[in-house]
Amino acid sequence: MRQRPTVDTWLTFGLTCWSGEPVLFSTFHRHQEVELLMVDTGGLDYLMGALPLRLGPGRLALFWGAMPHKLIGIDPGTTIHVVTVPLARFLQWRLPSGLAKRVVAGSVVLDRGDDRIARDAASFSDWRQDLASGDGQRCELALLEIEARLRRLAMVGIARRRGRDDGGDVPGRARVAPVERMMSFVSEHCADNIGVTDVARAADLHPDYASALFRRVCGIGLAAYIAQHRIAHAQRLLATTPMKVIDIAFACGFGSASRFYAVFRRECGQSPHRFRATVQRPPA
Repeated sequence: MRQRPTVDTWLTFGLTCWSGEPVLFSTFHRHQEVELLMVDTGGLDYLMGALPLRLGPGRLALFWGAMPHKLIGIDPGTTIHVVTVPLARFLQWRLPSGLAKRVVAGSVVLDRGDDRIARDAASFSDWRQDLASGDGQRCELALLEIEARLRRLAMVGIARRRGRDDGGDVPGRARVAPVERMMSFVSEHCADNIGVTDVARAADLHPDYASALFRRVCGIGLAAYIAQHRIAHAQRLLATTPMKVIDIAFACGFGSASRFYAVFRRECGQSPHRFRATVQRPPA
């Protein structure tokens, strides 16, 4: 099993499609694109924020990469297919049944069955070849087909925020359970004036032990995770509401505009205004 020892917490992929063996990351990571992932063979165990998620063969999952996520387990022989779509393009599609709203709000949307395994695998193969061709018409065709697949997913998909997909247990469950409680507390209270002590108390742990456990399981410190969660919430508001940036700063738990700007630029590599302009600009 391959493992990537270090990784930037914020990645940029753009419009991509690839297939192959998944790679373990040592820490949570995030990216601005919406990700459509299918397990072809084997299985994966994820932590999607506070959500433990098991994906078996044929399972299709759609989520926004700005939500901190981490691959924590890979079955032997696992292969996957992945498409990443820039958020601006995804929002422009105006998908039905509130699909975009659920995804940007942090839900993982799953398909209901495995009756489309062969067709979906063939589609990913076509999309990969079309997007790599450099031919504008083939790229547009791939985008139309990806949009159509998401529209079909909107008709049958189920949104997950808690619970598991295929049952069973995630690796190291005894360690993961209190971390889930800490993540859930951060998710529910990130707009409040909370710190490491408050998060540890929610899991009935000493702050020092809570911090060490969280870093051991997640590969990131508690304070950094709180900041990342607040930034992800700010990105959702910037992308989907007309709220003023200063109001978003306070709504996401930042005590001042200057602090918000500094953390946002550090985490995202751009200002909140530039991020909003990027995701609301119609794709070329």
